[in-house]
Amino acid sequence: MCGMFFSEFFYKLVGFRVGYTYVVQGDAVKSLLTGANLPVRYLERSMDFYTQMGFTNKPQFSDDQSKCMVWNETILVMLMSYEKLCTFMSKQVADTKTSIGSWFALLVESFEELNEFSGNGLKAGGTEPTPMKDYGFIQLRNLEDLDGHMWEIFF
Repeated sequence: MCGMFFSEFFYKLVGFRVGYTYVVQGDAVKSLLTGANLPVRYLERSMDFYTQMGFTNKPQFSDDQSKCMVWNETILVMLMSYEKLCTFMSKQVADTKTSIGSWFALLVESFEELNEFSGNGLKAGGTEPTPMKDYGFIQLRNLEDLDGHMWEIFF
């Protein structure tokens, strides 16, 4: 019941259903939503970058210091100015241009989508720090956004 209640609540709040993946804990069924909060130097440039890669902005959860970018019904990225992120955390923001703060993996549905996503990211100003890897059963491309956040796109 809790998972179903949360899903309905979230649907009314955000405008899309939460996930196709469910976790059962005791008698409760819970929907999964994956979100990442990314500190960015230039909010509008970062929003444009993620838009070009196929994310859409959710204005209801965006303001002048943060932008909610939705990939699909279960994955979203919250782009936050350093100033806004620091209101939630007491740690210093890592310089992801010189250090890896995190490395996100994103599964796509086809080899064409893998190349389209990565190509769009490169056209938008991202970089590909390593060449594509093809292991026969899986193909991987790494993409670094404007602030150095790493994405591993795979099919």
